[in-house]
Amino acid sequence: MSKKVLLIVLTAVLLISIMFVSTSAASAGIMFTDFNSIERFEKGVDIIDLPDITADTFKDYYADSYDKVVVTNTATLSIADGKGVDGSKALAIQQVRQADNSNVGVNLYASETNNIPTSIVGAKYLVLWVDFTGVDFRKANFGVIGKDHILYRTDELDGRDDLKFFMQDSNGEWVEKVHGGDGCFGVAQDTSVLDYKGWMAFPIADFGAWPSDVIFDPDTQEIEGVYFYFDYNGESYSDKPFYFDNIQFVEDYNTVTEENSDTSETESVTSEAESVISETESVTSETSIPETGDNMDIFVSFTVIAVFTVAGVIFATKRKIKE
Repeated sequence: MSKKVLLIVLTAVLLISIMFVSTSAASAGIMFTDFNSIERFEKGVDIIDLPDITADTFKDYYADSYDKVVVTNTATLSIADGKGVDGSKALAIQQVRQADNSNVGVNLYASETNNIPTSIVGAKYLVLWVDFTGVDFRKANFGVIGKDHILYRTDELDGRDDLKFFMQDSNGEWVEKVHGGDGCFGVAQDTSVLDYKGWMAFPIADFGAWPSDVIFDPDTQEIEGVYFYFDYNGESYSDKPFYFDNIQFVEDYNTVTEENSDTSETESVTSEAESVISETESVTSETSIPETGDNMDIFVSFTVIAVFTVAGVIFATKRKIKE
C-alpha cells in the first residue's frame, strides 16, 4: 500500500459521502421547470378546449384575457434573473396598467424543446415558489391542462368549502388555508396573499374540469401544462410584476422545503470531507511510509482513522437531516 492508495481510498469515501447525502436529500417530486434550463420562451396560442392544436403552434406559453372578449387584458411573461429561489432565475408575470385590469389566464406549456415532463405519476400536489411582493389578487387559482387540452382547476369546483391549499408562516412552517366558495384564493375569498414570498402547495385531487367536475388523475393522465388565473385586487397593482419558480409535482409538499435544506447539508458534507482529504495529503506528503513491517500497521491504522473521520461527518449530517 502507498500514499497514492490512501488518497484513492479517501477520494472514494468523499464521492460516496456526496452520493449518500445527495440521495437522501433528493425529493421524490417531478420538476416541471425551474426556469434555469429554459432554452426557448415564446408565446403561442391558447389550447384549452382546442384538442387539434399542435405543439409546434402553442409553443411555450400563452397569457391573455380569460374572458376572450375583453382583449385588452393581456400580461407580459419573461424569464427574470435573480428573482427566484436563492437568487435563481424565475418567471416574471406583469400586467400593464389599463382601464380593465381583470381576468388573465396564463398557460405554461410542457414544451418538448425545454425538456419539460408531461408524466406526473405518483404526484399529489402542485408546488411552487412565489413572490407576491407588492401585489394582491381579488381572485386567483391554479390548475393543470390535460393532454386532451381540457382545463382542470379548483375554480371548477365552486360551492365547496374543503378545497385546501398550503402556505408558509414567517417561521417557514406550513399553514393550511382554504379556497373560498368560488374555488379561488385572494381578497374576495378571505385569503389575501399581499407581499407573500415563499412556497405554496395545491392538492391535485382538487383540480376539476367543467362541467362534469371530473378530477384530474395524475396516475392515468398526462399534462400539457400548468395553468394560473389571476385578477388583480385593484388597478393600483398593475405594472407590478410577481414571480414563480421551481414549479413541481410532488407526493408530499413537505419534501420541497426539506430538499432545499438538504442541499446546504450536502455542500457542508462535501466541504468537510474535502478538508479531511486536504489535511491527509499534507500529512502524507511530509511523511515517508514504508511498505512493510510495523510501520505498515501504523499506516493502515491511519487510513482507517481517516476513513472513519469522513464517515463520522456523513453520519452526523445524515442524522441532522432526519431531525
